[in-house]
Amino acid sequence: MNSSKYYWYAIPSLLLIVSCTKFQYQTVRPSYVLVNEVTIKGDNGAFTSHNIRDVWIYGDDQYIGTMPLPGVMPLQSKFNSITLYPGIRNYGILSKPEIYVLMNNYKSAASIGISDTIYLKPFFTYKSGLQTYLLESFETNNIFTVDVDQDGMTSVSRTSQEFREGNYSGTGSVSADHKLLECATKSFTVASSSAVHSIYLELDFKSNINLSIGLINSTRSKKNYFLTLVPSTDWKKIYIPLYEIDGMEINSALQLALWMQSSDGQANGRFFIDNVRVISMP
Repeated sequence: MNSSKYYWYAIPSLLLIVSCTKFQYQTVRPSYVLVNEVTIKGDNGAFTSHNIRDVWIYGDDQYIGTMPLPGVMPLQSKFNSITLYPGIRNYGILSKPEIYVLMNNYKSAASIGISDTIYLKPFFTYKSGLQTYLLESFETNNIFTVDVDQDGMTSVSRTSQEFREGNYSGTGSVSADHKLLECATKSFTVASSSAVHSIYLELDFKSNINLSIGLINSTRSKKNYFLTLVPSTDWKKIYIPLYEIDGMEINSALQLALWMQSSDGQANGRFFIDNVRVISMP
């Protein structure tokens, strides 16, 4: 009689042990998306400079996460396709991540299953039909021809000494005798509200002195130097959302401006700029 009771109590306990043991072996390993680098194809199909810092990852149009580059993103589900959007940092500030709306996304048609790892090397292109207001590579031209400070010794000129791409860049300098440089482009006008709300400035720069970027609204007689780029011995690319800048208005005469001034104890200051571009949605 006692042995029978022991037998019926033992069976549920044995089943519980077996069930728990079986469940432990059902752990599912995640899948991974790995991206080490991205490239940008320009309008002519050639690769061009960029500062894409992140990719925003979507699986079957479902947002998965934002990943700094290079990086690995774990996935917990199966997806038929993976879509990557180019991520920038507005003004070069780490806390201002954005999807760059003027570029197309990159879509991989490869499906990814459970425990798979997919290696992607995406390339992004600019959207078609963008409106271009300023475009300067300094290969044959120089758009910074308005001498605001009226000092011919501190103008912007073309140089082959340093360049980010091609064979030329733009350069300007100040000295103990000519301490101030202030110059601007000729006027351009933004004619649509959709463009005003999507307009960006891109440029590459390097310098040994602070360089300020400004917007002149001649219609309102307003000058706004809204960003100072700190010295950098290496080329850097920066993306600036001009639609956030005071003075950016529809149907106004606008100029892009540069300002630099030598400080006490600094004999010479110089900057180089390349690939200057002001673009927007149509």
